[in-house]
Amino acid sequence: MIGIILLGYNRIDSFKRAFNSLCAAYYPTNERVDLILSIDNSGSNDVENFSKEITWTHGEKIIRTFSVRQGLRKHVLSCSEYFSTYEALIILEDDICVAEDFFNYAMQAVSFYKNDNRVAGISLYSHSVYQENLMRFSPEVSIYDNYFIKYAASWGQIWMKNQFMDFFNWYEKFGDAELIKSDIPSMVKGWPETSWLKYHIAYCSVKNKYFVYPYHSLSTNYADPGQHFADSSNVYQVELQKGICKKYSFAEIDNEYAVKYDAFFENEGLYDVFPDCAKLILDVNGLRKYIPDDARFCLTTKKIDYKVVCSFGLVLRPIEENVFSKINGNEIYLYDLSSAEKNTNNTNPENSLWAYNCKGKSLPPKLFSYLFMKIKERFR
Repeated sequence: MIGIILLGYNRIDSFKRAFNSLCAAYYPTNERVDLILSIDNSGSNDVENFSKEITWTHGEKIIRTFSVRQGLRKHVLSCSEYFSTYEALIILEDDICVAEDFFNYAMQAVSFYKNDNRVAGISLYSHSVYQENLMRFSPEVSIYDNYFIKYAASWGQIWMKNQFMDFFNWYEKFGDAELIKSDIPSMVKGWPETSWLKYHIAYCSVKNKYFVYPYHSLSTNYADPGQHFADSSNVYQVELQKGICKKYSFAEIDNEYAVKYDAFFENEGLYDVFPDCAKLILDVNGLRKYIPDDARFCLTTKKIDYKVVCSFGLVLRPIEENVFSKINGNEIYLYDLSSAEKNTNNTNPENSLWAYNCKGKSLPPKLFSYLFMKIKERFR
């Protein structure tokens, strides 16, 4: 049985909107679906009073409150106590809304992946931008309904009992020590203490595990002002899948058509393009702040002074397709890091990347940098 947990604190309008989206969704008539309304202590009773008044017709309604404030990280992770009752949990913060077929998707995904320990969890949400720089993200499309990222989800996620408890035991035993050592974006490591997600992302990277992501999103994020955002934003709004009762086609991780990304949203299929390049680091998206000391080769959109083995253009989408298809150009470079050498090419690949992500509309890079910094100030 799968339980739904809706997390609340002090955003009554957000909580109502999330609950209404749950009520509008499809649930099989023969399936009992319990709803747990988990409300952190904010000093206000608005969310709790609303929770007492509403009716849930698909199963049991459970209200959980706290006598003292838990904080976001502790509140979210405490939901694991419900694994004593449910085989899987759908966790929704109050600024998330779901598509009408989200529960059907959840049931099929849990059934498919519940015995696969390479899968750390399942996302309802599908990213359209990189969180680290807010540039466009479009995954490589396969014949299946899902792809994989070594990046845990928090904007509508499904936890399966065994896989989540593996993470939770790792978190309690290693926590900050493994977070510091993990090869994940620096911005993620710098998220505040309220973030539980950065630990789950680190776990995926360290333990070589993936989250399942749908190509068509089953949840969206309103990014209401709160713990994560100082002001409202629609930057993380994505299109929701329409329709109900779809039969989903899921990929096994080792399937030849499975699309897999690392914690930097780099397509791991790129390793197969350069089989002779041992210790290759991928940085096509330009999200890395530094190159690991033990790296021998680097594929990147940054201009650095090392020997250029080969280069590619920026024409096709998604960005990695330019390498797969060997598009001519000087915007993506494969460097041999063992040989220092001046890169004399006149093209600035980082400016090209900005223009590429903005579909060729070349506004001044300084303006982009300013807008990014203003948005970043409000992020997490």
